[in-house]
Amino acid sequence: MLSPLAAQGRALAEESCSACHAIDTAIASPNSNAPLFPVIVNQEGVSSETLSYWLRGAHNYPSEMDFYLDAQKVDALVAYMLTLQDPNYERPVD
Repeated sequence: MLSPLAAQGRALAEESCSACHAIDTAIASPNSNAPLFPVIVNQEGVSSETLSYWLRGAHNYPSEMDFYLDAQKVDALVAYMLTLQDPNYERPVD
């Protein structure tokens, strides 16, 4: 069961991210150029701080991600995305 903040983040991901990204344990993203959320959060060194920093730095986004996330939305999205971390995660084979 997700925390209330992570549940808000999942709803945001469904609304704003799922057209391009696989936002859960799906094996492919709708847009083949968009990384799966599990791939993003299971990279070495990804933490709440690093993910928040990247999401808050809108200038870091690829041009396809031209939108603004306020601090509350970033916190919610990070809380949800981090629920996808798994020490046994294996990246999909390209």
